[in-house]
Amino acid sequence: MKAMVIRNYGGPEVFEEADVKRPEVKAGYVLVKVIASSINPIETKIRSGLVPAITPAFPAILNSDFSGEIVSLGENVLQWNVGDEVFGCAGGVGQLQGALADYMLVDANLIAKKPSNIDHATAALFPLVSITAWEALREKVQIHPGDKVLIQGAAGGVGHIALQLAKQLGAVVYGTVRNQNRQRL
Repeated sequence: MKAMVIRNYGGPEVFEEADVKRPEVKAGYVLVKVIASSINPIETKIRSGLVPAITPAFPAILNSDFSGEIVSLGENVLQWNVGDEVFGCAGGVGQLQGALADYMLVDANLIAKKPSNIDHATAALFPLVSITAWEALREKVQIHPGDKVLIQGAAGGVGHIALQLAKQLGAVVYGTVRNQNRQRL
């Protein structure tokens, strides 16, 4: 299969297309044909060498967020079917190769059904920013109905999801944004 890999740290120029072995499905995992992936700041940091402790082994396949179609099921995977369209945040760090490849081996517990009303490119935009916003609002701060919440950077990747989640949770939501001149409003 084809993949975009890095063999050392650096700028975007370190990416190269390579032929790599297609992952073999294993118990508890699914093999996904990747249709779309998105980039997060952590991938830039990994590629640049700023977080070597979480870099996959070279040649590394980066990117955690993806959307695609399940093509094979591992043993004991009962909640998914071949052909299901899914998305998630499930690789590109540590021992897990990422989504910049034709296929990706994914823990069956780290995916969700892709909503039918959005395309794969849109679905691939949401996993990590949504996880980050959810953890901040529900697990760290524990927002409840009626709470007043200030979202810094409400128009940003995590911010726009946090704003919607806080509103859905019944909070009174305020936000900050910057204008084109980078002035806080």
